[in-house]
Amino acid sequence: MLTHFLGRTLKPLVLLSFSAVFLAAAPTNAQALNAPAVDPLDTADTTQGVNSLPEEEQPLEPLPNIDAKVEVVYTEGLKAYQNQEWANAMKYWQRALELDPNNDLILHNLALASLRLDQRGYAIGLWRKALYVNPGLTPAQKGLDLALKKLDRPIAETSSFWIRLQRRFLRPVPLAIFLLLSTLCFFLAAWLWLKYIGVRREQILDHGMGQGGVTSVRFPYLAALLSFFALPCIYLTFLKWQDSNIQRATLITASEEVRTGPANDQASLFQISEGSEVLLKQIQGEWAQVSYPGGLTGWAPRTSLFITTLSSTASNTDNEDNSSGADQ
Repeated sequence: MLTHFLGRTLKPLVLLSFSAVFLAAAPTNAQALNAPAVDPLDTADTTQGVNSLPEEEQPLEPLPNIDAKVEVVYTEGLKAYQNQEWANAMKYWQRALELDPNNDLILHNLALASLRLDQRGYAIGLWRKALYVNPGLTPAQKGLDLALKKLDRPIAETSSFWIRLQRRFLRPVPLAIFLLLSTLCFFLAAWLWLKYIGVRREQILDHGMGQGGVTSVRFPYLAALLSFFALPCIYLTFLKWQDSNIQRATLITASEEVRTGPANDQASLFQISEGSEVLLKQIQGEWAQVSYPGGLTGWAPRTSLFITTLSSTASNTDNEDNSSGADQ
């Protein structure tokens, strides 16, 4: 009876977990579901004042559970943006971001204002961080894709299998989904194998290995299938955990020389262009050691980078100050 109950209960859970992997990248924010494609650089009439912007360029409204202090600054930014006061909107939303550093809606709106002020690298970094916070924020993904196309120098994307796996599969799916799927596959497969071994053992004890032989027991194909899926699931869980612990940053200046050491008089190794994503190794004073995916490692000015991972939010303060004053 217990075996029958567990079999009927755990099998649907495994199927639901597999479905959750494919649904994990879908938008989870109600406003993101209703928001259309974002094209902040479209030519629009900027002389009609409030509400003259087309719908696709409208920023996202705050969620009901937002902190009261953040909501005040957030709302002021909305008013300034609707009046096409891009610099003021950017200032308000940067203040809101200081109060709530991992708010995906603030990051998205600030990216809209930044792109209006032609700060494309900064906008790309903001959208990348918004997608780290909420992989299902559709307007942020559309804004990022558009901003990358607007760059003066297209970014040379690394086409290795690892990079493609990371960007298309690992990032959109939360770590909890990988953990749940791996755990269910592993324990259900183990339970089915133990059940099969137990039945075989009982038959051997009851009938022995004499003339009567042992009654045949159906091979546990479901256990074999779950075992087959458990190994790659565990491996992907490890890759996802590893990926989530890598610090990344985006270049917000037009271009930057990556040098052999943390000083301007050091030899240049290579050059990275606006919007390029680099791996952040360490920070030493005003310099950061970075590695281009699939390339060399060197040093770049810290103020030219916007850190897009959640573990180092405080390090972006100087970058935000520099960006806010760049076009004023």
